[in-house]
Amino acid sequence: MKLLPSRVSSKESITVLVCGNAEGLAMCPLVIVSRKTERCLQAYDHSKGPIQAQWTYQEKGYMTEKILLDWFNNIFLHTVLTGFNHLMSLFLDQWADHIHRHAMST
Repeated sequence: MKLLPSRVSSKESITVLVCGNAEGLAMCPLVIVSRKTERCLQAYDHSKGPIQAQWTYQEKGYMTEKILLDWFNNIFLHTVLTGFNHLMSLFLDQWADHIHRHAMST
């Protein structure tokens, strides 16, 4: 386990979304911290976090449908369309708050 330096409680939970393929190519990870405003992201030392990570926040540090759709549209699709020249599959768990099938069908 790696600690992420910040000016907030060390018992705080975060969520990290990572995505890669069998060839070892990886997309930018997404780090979700538990806070209520965007300003809270300044409390973290991004240079000591995952390389090229995208940072966002959610009150409890959880993945939500909105956060996942933002990641899907802005990172996953962009990376697949510009850098991965192979067929891609995206596997998600069945947690109801993560995504609704109709949202990704467009």
